[in-house]
Amino acid sequence: MERIRAMIIQEEIVNESRKINMSDLQFNALLGTILADAYIGASGATTARVQWNHSSKQHEYCLHKYETLQKFATNPPRRKPNPGYGEEWSCLSLKATHLYFLLRQLCYSDRRKRITPEYLELITHPIALAWMIMDNGSRQKGTNSADLSMHAFPKEDVELFQQWLAEKWGVVGIIQTVHHSSTGKEGRVLRFNKEAFLKLSTLITPYVHESMRYKTEILTKTCPVCGTVFTMTQSGWCSQECAEVGQKQHKREYWQKNKEHFREKAREWKKAHREEINARAREATRNLSPEKRQKLNEYAAHYRAENREKINAYRRERRARLKGDPDHEAKLKEERRRYYERKKADPERYQRSLAMNRERRKKPEVRAKEAAYLRKRRAALRAALSANVLNEPQKPESSQG
Repeated sequence: MERIRAMIIQEEIVNESRKINMSDLQFNALLGTILADAYIGASGATTARVQWNHSSKQHEYCLHKYETLQKFATNPPRRKPNPGYGEEWSCLSLKATHLYFLLRQLCYSDRRKRITPEYLELITHPIALAWMIMDNGSRQKGTNSADLSMHAFPKEDVELFQQWLAEKWGVVGIIQTVHHSSTGKEGRVLRFNKEAFLKLSTLITPYVHESMRYKTEILTKTCPVCGTVFTMTQSGWCSQECAEVGQKQHKREYWQKNKEHFREKAREWKKAHREEINARAREATRNLSPEKRQKLNEYAAHYRAENREKINAYRRERRARLKGDPDHEAKLKEERRRYYERKKADPERYQRSLAMNRERRKKPEVRAKEAAYLRKRRAALRAALSANVLNEPQKPESSQG
């Protein structure tokens, strides 16, 4: 019976809208806003009126509603004191008619607004969705996504609207349960991700007022890697390839900016965990396979040969920097102790090391370097001795007789 009664009211609504010469565009806009900010209040036995109370910041939008439905409005929007949030309201109302009374019968139950299949069947134009978004839509800043507040409806009505929106318009929303920021009451919003928002925005943008474009505007961004203009997402790049390049570039710039801080932190950590680091290194070295060990030795020898000057310069700088540091002296002492312990534990290895050094010193370039070092050392010693002789005080001659 309820279904038959609703279908009868649905037919009467269509006939009544034609009787008062309401266009299809006006009728659908009215249907959309009734599911959002509009309120239908009874004003007689068989008549009712539609009313809106908007924030004063949305006065231009309220004027747009008046211009669209001017033929059915009582007066232009008026500003009234707001007893709640904000200083003023922008108020608009339509003349009482039997059409609004029928709409109230179809979408109100126990003084609570409801969504019914019969009401949704009346909507045939996307302007209804546009007015719903302009009334109750909100935007997540800097993203191509949006929310449609549906706090006034129970969960089953929101699910019905979600299904209808997907089947009729191809826009898939996700129901999210939220709590009101001031009252804490539980409610629901219909959330549109990037794909759904792009489809919804394309559908309703022609019917969105200029003052409300920020709710439906599709944001674009220029890719910092390739310069392509693309639809904005949570990612800052137009493709996965550009994202990989951009992330590497960002990490490199961040490292260059903060490398001294990172190096200082690394030195502090190494200093605090020196024994653990050395133990792990020794363990890893012992577990190396012969092939891997040989490969690493060859690589180390090649690197030393290619970067000899750089290595020597670093060693000189490090010795000068750590000279007199008690921690460094203690570390050197500990390394010497371990070295001699290894010599005692493995005499064959020590003999092999001596043999390798003897073979190395037979090379002409090594002998030339050693000779140059000895000449330099002798010259320094001679200069030191000469300075000592010149600075030595003369002994007084002994007097005879």
